[in-house]
Amino acid sequence: MVSPYKDNGNSLIYGNYTIYNFKGGNAFTICYTENDVPHDNAFWKNINPVATSLPYFITQILVMMVLNRIFTIILKPLHQPRFVCQMLSGIAAGPNGLGLFPVISGLVNPFKSNNMLETMANFGLVLYVFLVGLEMDITTIKGIQKKVMSIAIAGVLPPLLIGFVLYSLFQNHQDFKFVSGGFFWGMSLSVTSFPDLARVLSDLKILHTDMGRMALSAGLVNDLSPWALLVLAVTMINLEPSYHLALLTLIFLIFCWYGLRPAISWLIHHTSKDGKLTDLHFYFILSGVMVCAFITDAIGSQSLIGALMFGLIMPNGELGLKFRDKFEYFVSEIMMPAFFMTSGLRTDVFYVFEFNLDAIKKNLVAIFIILLASTAKFISTSIVSFCYRMPAHDAMAIGLLISTKGVLSLIILNAGRNLQCLDNKEFTAMAYATLLMTAVVKPIMLLIYKSLKRFKQHKNRSVETSKPDSELRILSCVHSTRNLSGIINFLEISNPTKKSPICVFAVHLVELVGRASAMLIIHDTGKPVGLLGRERAESEQIISAFKNYESSHEEAVSVQPLTAVSPYSSMHEDICALAEDKQVTLVLIPFHKLPKADGVLQDGNNTIRNINQNLLAKASCSIGILVDRGSGPAMRSESDRGAIPERHITMIFIGGPDDREALAYARRMAGYPRTNLVVVRFVASKDGTDIRTNTWKASAVQEDDDYINEFRFRTMSDKNITYVEKVSNSGEETVATIKTMFHDFDMYIVGRGEGFISPLTSGLSEWSDCPELGPIGDIIVSSGFAQQATVFVIQQSVPAAAKISGPGTMTWRLGNHFSQERTHDFI
Repeated sequence: MVSPYKDNGNSLIYGNYTIYNFKGGNAFTICYTENDVPHDNAFWKNINPVATSLPYFITQILVMMVLNRIFTIILKPLHQPRFVCQMLSGIAAGPNGLGLFPVISGLVNPFKSNNMLETMANFGLVLYVFLVGLEMDITTIKGIQKKVMSIAIAGVLPPLLIGFVLYSLFQNHQDFKFVSGGFFWGMSLSVTSFPDLARVLSDLKILHTDMGRMALSAGLVNDLSPWALLVLAVTMINLEPSYHLALLTLIFLIFCWYGLRPAISWLIHHTSKDGKLTDLHFYFILSGVMVCAFITDAIGSQSLIGALMFGLIMPNGELGLKFRDKFEYFVSEIMMPAFFMTSGLRTDVFYVFEFNLDAIKKNLVAIFIILLASTAKFISTSIVSFCYRMPAHDAMAIGLLISTKGVLSLIILNAGRNLQCLDNKEFTAMAYATLLMTAVVKPIMLLIYKSLKRFKQHKNRSVETSKPDSELRILSCVHSTRNLSGIINFLEISNPTKKSPICVFAVHLVELVGRASAMLIIHDTGKPVGLLGRERAESEQIISAFKNYESSHEEAVSVQPLTAVSPYSSMHEDICALAEDKQVTLVLIPFHKLPKADGVLQDGNNTIRNINQNLLAKASCSIGILVDRGSGPAMRSESDRGAIPERHITMIFIGGPDDREALAYARRMAGYPRTNLVVVRFVASKDGTDIRTNTWKASAVQEDDDYINEFRFRTMSDKNITYVEKVSNSGEETVATIKTMFHDFDMYIVGRGEGFISPLTSGLSEWSDCPELGPIGDIIVSSGFAQQATVFVIQQSVPAAAKISGPGTMTWRLGNHFSQERTHDFI
């Protein structure tokens, strides 16, 4: 394609191609000649292999993959979703990108390669739509609340009507094309891409929040409704005027749901050996997708409808999840670029805008229509959210999230163009509107939530400030079943009662592997749907254990099992966000090292350790690390004799907010039957001459004294609580006292002491193996005298963490609802 244009009136000659009716209309004709290759000769001896269809397709996919990677790198700082990068890659490969360079465009996108490209694009779409159907569970629509359903309807009907109006303004159509074209415009505006919405919510760390679940539920309705409308539109237009044949599509869909669906479930159940799936099952699925796609296409609908329906009727189990994990990357990264390239080749900004002075008014009208189309769904859903008295930022956030578009929007636009209901101009205008409304969602949501976090005053939640009769809300993190016994035993001795109940959010933490986005599974039914073999079995055990714990305490304990699936690198953010949403007082996390049979800790999992350290640095509530090494020697000996075990717990009090939090929790535990608590407070010697010691005593001890005095006054009649004071001059002396006098306990409770500087622990941090346990906690865990005792280390989170601000300045965390700084000059 190197020869110049030759305009012969009604035709345009461009190299080897002759284009007819190129000046307007929905379609034009392209003629070109192609040499046939004799079958008895090798093709590479006669023609250039680059001129064959398959090499063209390979080249096009390669170009799309490179462009997609470039846009992904460029747009990553702008937090753009994958759909935006893919759509921009298609546009860049089309007339407004490579098309500006005829030589390159002729080698990559010759007209003769369109058939191959569109065929592979349609095949990729069939597989993609099937995967979308696998991710959907339409049975959840039955449980959607009235408010969510109202928001979902507001995201479908008003945009549908607005699409009609904008279409008439754009083209001034008054014929049948106004009805069909406006309908396709309206459908593209009413779409919410459920998979892309789930990814956005996951990336924003709001998937688990009430607003996130509301948006996801409404998004599911908004994703299914346009599919139903698309089936209706395509079937009616294809079968015009034989509308009665549309009943065939309806009959087939009903047969799939009520006939084929239970048959597939029965077949999979009776053909899997010991619950294991074979390659035969995957061949069966692929064959089923192709057969259903062929049937719906043959009866006058579209092949995508059959593929989607087959995905919807697949049972929610291991087979569907494994199929998705195996084929998702191939479909999204290899096959779908052909679809985006086809859409990009049909998108040309010159169809919509004219770059001359006489067309300014016309271009402004087009810009206005595109902008209004981009905001139609946002406006309608935000208004309905306001009517339900949602806060302004939440209502706007819902409107933005519901406006998330995806592949379905392009599917609808391409279907309208293929049916000649949309011409090139109308297709391009709505494609740019779809791109615009999707591109702005995530950046605006990030700005909204960053500003809210900046000005939001987080109420510090701690055990120390909680009322004695209030509910204690605990987020308990479980990595595997090996964490179960220790955590449940700890919750057991936390003394849940009807007067002071415990609400446990039991979260099974699963690493994100082979999935498109992170997710939160709420086990309302007790069944871990959405997990694979080992994960599913482990989750079932965890759910069962916590449910048994709940049932054994009647009204004193309530448990909500959850499963959080996310990358280990950002798992702490999901935990923090979940703790904030559930307003928990304590996040309970297991230590990264697990004990052997003799209580000696094994080598730890550094990944879990990183999660714990990140939680300690960022959580807005108290964090407790449980080092589980069994029940302790005294408890085990009595259990062996069949007696109710007696627990001996000691709380080591050095000073500071973390130790006060630890003492508050220890006091709660002391109320459990046959539990003896010994509170050991270490105080600095009065003879100390170190000015730092005197400074510490003058500034920090007073608040500890007040809290200790109140604790002693309220527990002075409790025979199960013993208070002891010990004098110490250094960290070494403190450790020696603990080892010699307090070495035979079942559990040790200590504060982490983060940011609190005390001469009582001086020198201990320099030799610390696990700084996340604090100086005292690390000594107890690493020393041999407490080899079989459980250790619980707690950190009370406050708005400003304690730190050494600089030379001559010392900062402590003081108080429970505010941070206060005290500055001292050192000599």
